[in-house]
Amino acid sequence: MNLTFRQKLFLSLFILFFTFIAIIFPFAHIPIITLFQKALLIQTESFSRKLEVMSTKEEMIKFLHEKEYTFFIRVSVMDKPGNVLYDSHAERILGEHFDSGFITRHPVVAMALENGSAYKEAYSELFRQRLAYTAVAFRSKGGEQYIVRTAYPVRYIEDMIGFFELALVFLSSFLLFLFSL
Repeated sequence: MNLTFRQKLFLSLFILFFTFIAIIFPFAHIPIITLFQKALLIQTESFSRKLEVMSTKEEMIKFLHEKEYTFFIRVSVMDKPGNVLYDSHAERILGEHFDSGFITRHPVVAMALENGSAYKEAYSELFRQRLAYTAVAFRSKGGEQYIVRTAYPVRYIEDMIGFFELALVFLSSFLLFLFSL
């Protein structure tokens, strides 16, 4: 079988492309996961900046209740001992059974108290699914230490990662096609 120069070039680019995809595809999700972790952490830090200018926990809770219908993720605020002062979704799910003083020992909260901020994926008994948690420790204007924790369903992150990986394959295929012309 005699191949023209153009066909040989296309075939070699095709083989090179699939070799490149086979090597890079398993690692493509790592920077995407890091990007999502950073985005969630930035959003949590944004909540902490809004809350740290308030003097009392009552003022914080009032502010959060006023804004809770604009939250598309779970938002919780805890004091240093772990008392949950506010939880955007637990209050709705548990209704009258929600106790704003219950204590949580969530690992991401302990990590945030130690490091200032943290990210962790864990199973939520309340929501019966894995959630990506971010937490940021901050001091209020009144000097007390609090932790704001946000949670986002891991399955949505995994879906977005899948879309990014698919986009990577399509973009790479398109570039292969362009270079083969």
